[in-house]
Amino acid sequence: MYKVSIKELELKINKLRRCMVFTAQLKGTNHSDTIKQSQELDQLLNDYQKNIPLMPAAIENGSRRVLLKNN
Repeated sequence: MYKVSIKELELKINKLRRCMVFTAQLKGTNHSDTIKQSQELDQLLNDYQKNIPLMPAAIENGSRRVLLKNN
């Protein structure tokens, strides 16, 4: 797997989410294309969640991200 920035991953997630919603509206939620996109989105979200804890505070494109720990 290659490294991507958190911002790039966020962009990919949002793009795939929009595509999946469009596919679901066009073909239905149980269509194989919608399910495939949903599974791809799940993987991207898992990757995103795994990488967020590695960045306690990040400044990207002028926005600060601060992570809060659950007790």
